[in-house]
Amino acid sequence: MSEMGLHLKTTAPTKTEVDLTDEETYLYMKRFQALDSDGKGFITINDLRKYFKVSISTVHCVFTDGVRRF
Repeated sequence: MSEMGLHLKTTAPTKTEVDLTDEETYLYMKRFQALDSDGKGFITINDLRKYFKVSISTVHCVFTDGVRRF
């Protein structure tokens, strides 16, 4: 089984510049770190499974408590 993005550097034909503000960079780094649960530097399918399992259980708890915190 292959990890998503594992060989990205060797297969990407071009580079694309992205101009982000400091706040946007911080936001996306935090989101990435939340998904990259083991701190490997890339996101695996297992990382996504763990993240969405936690997210789904959190949503379930919010609605079963009868309090909507959205």
